[in-house]
Amino acid sequence: MATPENIDNLEHPSRRCLHWFHLGSVLLPVLVFLCAGTAIGQESQQEAHREARAWLEFNHHVGGIVVLVLAGLTWLEVLGIRPAGVVRLGWPSCLILIGIYNMILSDRFAWPIGPSGLVESLSNPEVLQHKVLAVMVLTLGLIDLLRRLELVTHTAWLYLFYGLAMLTGGILLGHDFGAAPHAHTHGLAVSHVLMGLSALLALVLKVLVDHRIILGRLAHLYPLVLAGLGAQLLLFTESSAMVR
Repeated sequence: MATPENIDNLEHPSRRCLHWFHLGSVLLPVLVFLCAGTAIGQESQQEAHREARAWLEFNHHVGGIVVLVLAGLTWLEVLGIRPAGVVRLGWPSCLILIGIYNMILSDRFAWPIGPSGLVESLSNPEVLQHKVLAVMVLTLGLIDLLRRLELVTHTAWLYLFYGLAMLTGGILLGHDFGAAPHAHTHGLAVSHVLMGLSALLALVLKVLVDHRIILGRLAHLYPLVLAGLGAQLLLFTESSAMVR
């Protein structure tokens, strides 16, 4: 027979349900808070990735416009048209402009416009390559400007230009996207390999045209390849570079 003590120790079903209700009333707000926090964090991360993608695409489009201008100026030179001095200096000026632009604005969250410091920014392989490429393009522009102004006349400067341009194209071929969380690395690598190959082909054609190895209609391949590179950059979108 159950004693009064045993009766008191027996848990009534309604009391057990009440305990579960109390436990649920505590755990439910915690669960809701965790889910909301996770959702907000994911949304914030996605927004940062969208900004990075938009910045990446915008910079490629700016580069495309500059390269198309270079193609137009190159066509004038291939046609033998001698434009005014200011226009003639447009070729190196375009390189200098895009070099300075990318030194400052190549990466949205990197130094000098982003929250990351110089050392922290350069520790990112993608940012480091962007800055190195910007310095190399700027140097190419300065060399060509000095040559056109006839401030440097030795042939070594011309071959220095060729070598530096080839190295720039080679770096573009091996561009590292592994540290870019916003990027589909395979798709971007393929698109940049095509751009790098176009840049190297344009350089080869420039050498042949400069040394008058190819003449006449064949010489038009040089500005045509430059225009193709400019179109690649101008039409670039990260989604188009993705391989699904």
